[in-house]
Amino acid sequence: GAPKSCSFTPPFWIGHGTTIQEDCSVSSSIIGPNAKILAGATLERSVVWDCCTVTADSDHADAIIYDGGVYKHQSGD
Repeated sequence: GAPKSCSFTPPFWIGHGTTIQEDCSVSSSIIGPNAKILAGATLERSVVWDCCTVTADSDHADAIIYDGGVYKHQSGD
């Protein structure tokens, strides 16, 4: 399981085999199977594709983390 120092706010879904390190925050997000969420990362209303890594101490809101980088929706697009 995830370290006790992490916080999770529903709704969220975490795929099988995912690694979540300490001090992470996950809120209203989907994390695909076998992803890695490194220490201190924050996800809010975001999607992490299968087997992708969220970098340590990163802060993502309204983002898609995929194998080619991070897509972040810009309002007005």
